[in-house]
Amino acid sequence: MLNKLPTNQNILFTKRRCYYITIGIFITILVFQDEHIFNSSNFIREDYKKISREKAFYSPSDNITKLISNQTRFESNISLLTNVTYDKTKNIILWTAFHTDITWDIKDLGKAPFKDCEYTSCDISNNKSYFSNVDALLFHVRDIKGFPLNRSNNQIWIFFNMESPVHTYGNLTSYDYIFNWTITYLPQSDIYNPYNSTAMKRKSKVRNTNNINYSYGKIELAIIVVSNCNTNNNRLELIVEFQIHLDSIQDNKTTGARSLDVRGVCSMNFLNNSALICYSNKEPTEVCMKRYLSRYKFYLAFENSNCAHYITEKFFRALSVGTVPVVFGARYSDYVRVAPPFSFIFVASPLAITAGVMGDFVFVILAAFQQGNQSQNSSIPNINLEIPKNHPYFHSNNMNELVKYLLKLDSNDTLYNEYHAWREEYIIVGKKNKYLCSICEHLHLKDIPNKSYKISDWWNKERDCKD
Repeated sequence: MLNKLPTNQNILFTKRRCYYITIGIFITILVFQDEHIFNSSNFIREDYKKISREKAFYSPSDNITKLISNQTRFESNISLLTNVTYDKTKNIILWTAFHTDITWDIKDLGKAPFKDCEYTSCDISNNKSYFSNVDALLFHVRDIKGFPLNRSNNQIWIFFNMESPVHTYGNLTSYDYIFNWTITYLPQSDIYNPYNSTAMKRKSKVRNTNNINYSYGKIELAIIVVSNCNTNNNRLELIVEFQIHLDSIQDNKTTGARSLDVRGVCSMNFLNNSALICYSNKEPTEVCMKRYLSRYKFYLAFENSNCAHYITEKFFRALSVGTVPVVFGARYSDYVRVAPPFSFIFVASPLAITAGVMGDFVFVILAAFQQGNQSQNSSIPNINLEIPKNHPYFHSNNMNELVKYLLKLDSNDTLYNEYHAWREEYIIVGKKNKYLCSICEHLHLKDIPNKSYKISDWWNKERDCKD
């Protein structure tokens, strides 16, 4: 009996050891399986709120302060996913409104705006609660009321503006070294966002327009729609001067005398004041504009400021509805860059004269002809910066010559139709919200350097604009 006791104890000890080893193996398997789940490709940032263990790091109900304090713990867990391959959704937040519109005129927020983009894995929201964990924040500079208190090192802050520097209010030096990307109408922006653009038609779409009389149905001479009365480029004075010369040239007692129709908020400042148009809910504004403006032969597309590259919807709207734009604002070369050849009448601004583009020519009838081969897919025509010698131009210091020329075109359908010959080969391409596709693409490709802009130098009215 004395010899068997140690043997039984050894057996009991061995059984206990096997039991503990078995328990240890089981726990190890559980831990490994848990880590496998945590590192699986199904575990992405959008799903954090669905997993109970993640509640300590990220909860939709957390206030912004708690979210910021938990960011370090959140990112430490994110680091476990760095070796996982998946199509990660890029999240974008509209941090400001756009002229008081909190949706930026985007029909459906979320993933819908990207469904027709080349890169579709993006999501856009105006919910600021999750700002610390998104990839990009969009700021419309005129609506900035403050910035987030914290930001991720990899987060892109984007400066968005479609107004000219003259009408960009506030002290821009307070925004220096804050923004990483720019989206504006300037070609040097990180994401170039013109109001519209020009493209050549495919060969199958080209049609002969020689037999079309674009003067037909245009019963009125000219119109201008003016909504911003506070300009410093003498736009209002030019309109009044145009009216005075038009009236002096014509005998207004004669039947069929032509006039300038002034519409918009500022119309009461002029001789022929008119009611507002296209601001009812009966039909979309652009549909109304096309129906109404197509009655006119000329549209005075006078911008509210004379700044380089600043060419707004006024110009492209005139082209799209079938009128001839008479332009004042940007430089001659800026219009040639975006316009079809021989499609508009150029009124030289102080910007153009100072820049030396037109010398002392005050009114120039532009005829820009293509030179060399043109790519079928190019959206920018080849540029001829010289004034063609086989089309007239005026050397004058007042509106008198311009008015005479418009009346000449008004009375001669052949001459007038020359300003529509471009329609045979070119189209106007809409750009509405195209910048969203560009943002999504560049966030995925990471091909734009993450700069830190001194925005007060980059967006500079003293350099780029003239009164």
